[in-house]
Formats: sequence, structure tokens, C-alpha cells
Amino acid sequence: MFECTDVSKVLMELEEARKACRNIFIRIIGFDNVCQVQCISFITYKPPGY
Repeated sequence: MFECTDVSKVLMELEEARKACRNIFIRIIGFDNVCQVQCISFITYKPPGY
């Protein structure tokens, strides 16, 4: 989701990913578009049982 500034779009994509793949971890990774490096990474969904 390059250049996305709308939080609701990100949450909608997260929910769609969760519906499609219930047994996997989902991670959001943020990149700095100027330096082109990863600046943040965190797990947003953990499957049941973990």
C-alpha cells in the first residue's frame, strides 16, 4: 500500500488478509520512502493457539 495515508484503508486491508488467511501471522512493515529503508515492523494478528 504505497503512499497510503488513510488509516481506514490500512485497517480494511488488514481485515481482508485476516479473513483470507486465518492460520498465519500478519505483520505490517513501514518503509521510509526517501532513504528506502525499513523503519518499523510489528505483528498485527496472531493466529489462535499462539
